[in-house]
Amino acid sequence: MYFNREDYGSRIRSLRKKRGLTQEQLAEKMNVSTPYIAKIETGKQTGPVELAVEFAAFFDVSLDYLLVGIRRFCRGTEARTADGHRSAV
Repeated sequence: MYFNREDYGSRIRSLRKKRGLTQEQLAEKMNVSTPYIAKIETGKQTGPVELAVEFAAFFDVSLDYLLVGIRRFCRGTEARTADGHRSAV
């Protein structure tokens, strides 16, 4: 597992579209410019970690998912990744 900025941008674009938002609307909510959102979505720029935290909170996803594409589903003291593997929490 590793960070790929094109995949990161693609996940942000997908989450934005699922919410029915334009790049302009997302930029306004994140307090950044529309061209900046476009650069992030195309993988040309990633932005600071603080912005990633804001994206994760806004879209209600984990940083794991946003940054590297891993979804974790927690139950008790155990978590499962999106592909069903177990991991300790």
